Amino acid sequence: MRSKKRDYGVELPPPFIIMNQSCKVWVGLRDGGRRAAFSENIEDAKELHYDTQFKVVQNITYETLEKIYL
Repeated sequence: MRSKKRDYGVELPPPFIIMNQSCKVWVGLRDGGRRAAFSENIEDAKELHYDTQFKVVQNITYETLEKIYL
């Protein structure tokens, strides 16, 4: 049986998705975290909350990336 997530009352920053210059959205990492995976389907996009997460994807990718706040 899975344990329930605890709510510590911490409010997350507003969520955003990452889009590259080809208008594809970020869907995760490939090859053990060495490459970023992008998709044309916006429903596959992963929501992020922190600038640190954006910077990690930006360091892996050599394209221009943009945050799109939801």
